[in-house]
Amino acid sequence: MRILVVIPHYFGPSHPGNNLSAIGSYIEPLGRVAAFNELIVSLHRHFGPNRHTFAGSPLPADAAGPPRHVDIVVIAMREHNLLSELGLTRGSFEVEFVDGPPPWLAFHAHRLLRDRLGAYDFYCVMEDDLSIHDPAFFEKVTWFQQAFGRGALLAPVRFEMSWVGTRRRSSSTWTCRSGRSRPFAGKDSERKSRASGTGKGKSFACPRIHTLRLSL
Repeated sequence: MRILVVIPHYFGPSHPGNNLSAIGSYIEPLGRVAAFNELIVSLHRHFGPNRHTFAGSPLPADAAGPPRHVDIVVIAMREHNLLSELGLTRGSFEVEFVDGPPPWLAFHAHRLLRDRLGAYDFYCVMEDDLSIHDPAFFEKVTWFQQAFGRGALLAPVRFEMSWVGTRRRSSSTWTCRSGRSRPFAGKDSERKSRASGTGKGKSFACPRIHTLRLSL
């Protein structure tokens, strides 16, 4: 399984006239560094090829499965980043420096996906403060696509967690008004679906929009 992850990264004022710390990306640098570090480490931990037992042998699940490979590319601006603060091993990720307004970083990320189309099984664009903690994440996505086809979209639940030691977490899922989602809904968008996988049944529902929510 080959995975490409592109991370637009910016640390600095949103624009020269922005002096409101509440809406700037330059607040809480320690939290940003911790989150950024955790993102890259978790990608290698769960999806990279260098996973071994204490004896030095590959994990049984990895040895029996297809080869694992993950490429991480950070899109950044030279004068506005925290790359030097990560302290990760050289080669843990690639860096591509770009010029232009900070909001354009996301367009450079999609350009990179286009340039590398056909070389990977999964293509991801992730914010620099996200982490995937489920080692079976991409296996579940693959199973979902095989079970329901490409006409259904799986929307994972996103949780906001504190980097100051607080154990509480809050779900940041969103709902869309039926009037706005109706043009994108299919004829059977009110249905509930169920399929079996990984040893147990899973339920999906899309009550108002053409998106199936996974219940694990």
